[in-house]
Amino acid sequence: MINFIRKIIFIIVIAVVSTFTAIGLLAHGGEDHSGASAAKSIPAEGGIALAKESQFALGVHTDIASERLLPNTLVTSGFIIPTPSGKAEIYPPVSGKIVASHTFTAGETVKKGQILFSVQQIISGTERLALEQDLTSARKEFDEASKDLARKESLQEIVAKKEIELAKIRETAAREHLNNIKNGLVGGTKVLSVYSPIGGTVSFSDFVNGEYTDVSKKTMEIVTISTVWVKAQIYENDIQRAQTAKTATIAAQTGALPILGKLVSKGEVIDPQSRTLSFFYEVDNSAGELKINGSATVLIDMNEPQSVISIPQSSILSQNGRSFVIVHRSPEKFEVSEIVLGLHKDGQYTELVKGISSGDRVVTNNHILFKQYLP
Repeated sequence: MINFIRKIIFIIVIAVVSTFTAIGLLAHGGEDHSGASAAKSIPAEGGIALAKESQFALGVHTDIASERLLPNTLVTSGFIIPTPSGKAEIYPPVSGKIVASHTFTAGETVKKGQILFSVQQIISGTERLALEQDLTSARKEFDEASKDLARKESLQEIVAKKEIELAKIRETAAREHLNNIKNGLVGGTKVLSVYSPIGGTVSFSDFVNGEYTDVSKKTMEIVTISTVWVKAQIYENDIQRAQTAKTATIAAQTGALPILGKLVSKGEVIDPQSRTLSFFYEVDNSAGELKINGSATVLIDMNEPQSVISIPQSSILSQNGRSFVIVHRSPEKFEVSEIVLGLHKDGQYTELVKGISSGDRVVTNNHILFKQYLP
């Protein structure tokens, strides 16, 4: 019985190989080609011929043009940027010597109110008087911050953990500020501390401890990534349609799962080169999937989904501004058909306006077998 099965398998393999060889000879005039290229489509009367055995061996897949429920979607490109309040550029408040216990690198996380670095400046007699007044205020702030932290730590079961963390940040900042003023008075210098205005991630850092700097040098940049904006470019003839939709689906090029964005702002000036207007969509990025400056595809749904004749987007071939599909007309025959597409799409299927009929079967992969026959 086993030998019988082996004989059957051997006969099938020989039949498939023979078919591949025959097709290769017809397509290439007897030239010697190896591998998958031996099984190519060939011109035939009324279409393109491809044997069933070759279709199976090469994994040619098809799908049917049929009615599907699709939204009226405008698809455009965009890129990911920080929100207006989610980006902070840090410059020294005065010229002087940088004093820092830590040099930050891109990717590090900082908290709002955290000291980033300090700048030491030589002080005059007038500045010393003002510094002594600052010392009194700094001592008062440190005392209040210490008492507030102690009170909240004693009520840990009642007070939220976030409040205790904020109290610790306040107490640490107050202590460092007080010490800086004391050191300035002792050494004849004024030390000004620079605090992070937002919590977020360091995207740029360019300073080292001990270097002299001035107010024109950008030393750090911090961005908040938990909420970001996506800046989409809308062509001017689509502006009226796009602004009726309050949301859009954002698909990042990094392969992250699509996320819903909310329209929060629009530009006022059309770019004279691209003829586009900027639309800004706010996106919850708490998972950190969207990366600042990354590219994204923006899908804007214009209205309620409608039932339309559609085909898979994977079946569409484009050439010289025209769209085509390969139609499977009979078991071993295919033909090229030019088509016109509509506005309804969902990322997988696209509306078909004309070119083929509902029920026609179109090829969804291995287009390289047929692309040579496009007009």
